Amino acid sequence: MLRKPEDRQADSWDAALGWTFTAVALTPTVAFFLAASMRPALLGQSVAASFPCSLGLVLGLGLVVYLVVLALLYTRWLNGRERRLARLRSERGPP
Repeated sequence: MLRKPEDRQADSWDAALGWTFTAVALTPTVAFFLAASMRPALLGQSVAASFPCSLGLVLGLGLVVYLVVLALLYTRWLNGRERRLARLRSERGPP
């Protein structure tokens, strides 16, 4: 089946957005892993004298929350896009 130019353009835009989300997710993850491997003493420091958690634990939990929110945003965007495409396909009729 031949694809329309606007479908090919949407696919290339989707690929670019997917790579962007990947880069946005991997950059802080790699930075955290590098900090953990290169400077473990830094991540082992206590956040505050009265707070019994290390900096690494706080940053690690923050990274997990960040990645979950990013995944939810991407899923929400993708589901909305699929709904719009399904609506357009139903309006066009069968190929």
